[in-house]
Amino acid sequence: MKTFYFTATGNSLAAAKRIGGELISIAKADEKVYRDDAIGIVFPTYGFSVPKVVRRFLAETTLEADYLFAVATYGSTGGAVTRDVRRLLDFDYVNSILTVDNFLPIFDTAKQKAKLPSKNTAERIERVAEDIRNRKRFVPECGIGGKFLTAVCSKINIEMPDFPRKFFRVEGCVRCGICAKVCPVGNIEVKDAPVFSANCACCLACAHACPEKAIHVKGERSAERWRNPEVSLEEIIRANNQKERI
Repeated sequence: MKTFYFTATGNSLAAAKRIGGELISIAKADEKVYRDDAIGIVFPTYGFSVPKVVRRFLAETTLEADYLFAVATYGSTGGAVTRDVRRLLDFDYVNSILTVDNFLPIFDTAKQKAKLPSKNTAERIERVAEDIRNRKRFVPECGIGGKFLTAVCSKINIEMPDFPRKFFRVEGCVRCGICAKVCPVGNIEVKDAPVFSANCACCLACAHACPEKAIHVKGERSAERWRNPEVSLEEIIRANNQKERI
């Protein structure tokens, strides 16, 4: 089994590790065709839909398997993400997992951390992992409210490639280069401070991973940052570092 994942702060990678199989970062996947008995993707929900990095991967890659699964992580509500991902590929199993929401302009990360025990994330992941082990076939229905949220918000992530230059500010950078290493699309170059190009994934990995908390987002609710405790910074760098591909 192959499990592809896209991760910025570790939530989806933590879920993928528990689901198991051969783990492959979507940001690093470079083959046109992958084959196995079962193949799945695990990814975070952006704008109540599928991140553009994942959309691009599914559009450019052929996945050949008897069983295909997709799992979305989300922090408040998933909207119609499970519907949207199945529109991109006819998955046999689709589900979602509640975890910490780390979108800084809307959610207070400190409060999100405090809520984590009540979200029963580990139990939810285990139920999904058991379904996949048993090759369960399941596609949830999306309610009207979820469809509305996705219709209103999903284009935000898709149509805002220049997000960092409009919404980021940098204070106290020590030029460690971690922001560039965790960027899944190679959008950051560190000079006197990070320089952002117009190819942003809107994942906020750079802001959350900065050891100095030097990268801030306009309107952020808290200076608190998040990385899933089951995932190390080194794992996120290995998953996303585009410099290693040159």
